[in-house]
Amino acid sequence: MTLNKEGKAVLIQAVNETFDKEISYRGRNIKIGNTIQFDCHRIANSLIGK
Repeated sequence: MTLNKEGKAVLIQAVNETFDKEISYRGRNIKIGNTIQFDCHRIANSLIGK
């Protein structure tokens, strides 16, 4: 399955809109896109023993 140029633009727009939505995360209201970064930091810190 492949996407044409217009389909890619629609998909990228939908992903960006989703990442810009705010949710409650660990007691704070933050954008969904930022939760990915926070989780990656948390995982990395647990791996290095912080």
